[in-house]
Amino acid sequence: MKVCKYYDKHLETIKEYISCLYNLEKCSSGGLLHILTDDDNYDDDSIFYCLRECLLHPEKEESVIGQIICEEYLKLPIQKRRLLHNDYIGNFMCHHNGNCEECIIEIGDEFENR
Repeated sequence: MKVCKYYDKHLETIKEYISCLYNLEKCSSGGLLHILTDDDNYDDDSIFYCLRECLLHPEKEESVIGQIICEEYLKLPIQKRRLLHNDYIGNFMCHHNGNCEECIIEIGDEFENR
């Protein structure tokens, strides 16, 4: 299998940030970012909601790393956001042998834009 055409090394960094978030006490499902990291809602509105929650709750341990994660997600096009969440955050391999028009990373799924 080859790596997805949307992969870049920075996705590994964001994946590590998410791992750090999950390792915080009481953040096994993402804490303030659960709708992004656990529920797979990576549209701009959901990310801005999570970012706002982090800014409104600076006393929460996850607020700083959460802000960083949100800001990094907002820089990504939708295909890279999908890739980051592929197979539960971070399987960067191509599953369609380069046939991108059939791939969920390219076309999305029935749950997007609900």
